[in-house]
Amino acid sequence: MHRRGGAGLVAVVAGGCGHWSVAYIINEITLQKINSDFLSASISEDEIIKTISDVYKKNKLILDPHTAIGFAAFDRVSLEGNNIVLATAHPSKFPDAINKALDMSAELPKELQYVLSEKENYDIVENNLTSIKNHITERVK
Repeated sequence: MHRRGGAGLVAVVAGGCGHWSVAYIINEITLQKINSDFLSASISEDEIIKTISDVYKKNKLILDPHTAIGFAAFDRVSLEGNNIVLATAHPSKFPDAINKALDMSAELPKELQYVLSEKENYDIVENNLTSIKNHITERVK
């Protein structure tokens, strides 16, 4: 996060594991409203790898990098009560990160092996709300 001088604007850059990055410019008042409802933490790639390794050593569970970010963020924020981290992807989608953290590969479960031979199926939709709504509506009928 980068605060810009007298303009009262904040630049927020999001990304992880070298996959993507996006920058948003948010005014200070909007950021304060967001911060009143949400907590956030920044986790480095090294911390992601360490979290994957630590969780595996302690629990024999392999976290994907995205889930490791959520898990590691608990050490950075203050939450009361019981908390849950939901896994967001299968570790086998991230062979490089798993290999770096654990010196092993995460195997895709037998129940999901069929996806490797399936044809990828997707549609390209124009970048406007009407096209997106029409695309979804046509498939719901």
